[in-house]
Amino acid sequence: GNVAPDLSWERLSTLGVVALREPVSISQLASDGNVGASAISRTVAALQQRTLVRCVRSSDDHRSVLVFTTAKG
Repeated sequence: GNVAPDLSWERLSTLGVVALREPVSISQLASDGNVGASAISRTVAALQQRTLVRCVRSSDDHRSVLVFTTAKG
């Protein structure tokens, strides 16, 4: 089915990368997308609001946040 027909290309693309590479860090997403960490953080926050992804602080590096898809995402 179509999860979210109104997602922007940027959000849909980010969701796809997370699904392929999870868990993936915010910095990896920024690097992969060739965008800044603040921009990707906003995109991830928007996906979180829609419960498509969840974020977990890394147990290895507490500065790093890992992004996973949810059952809905």
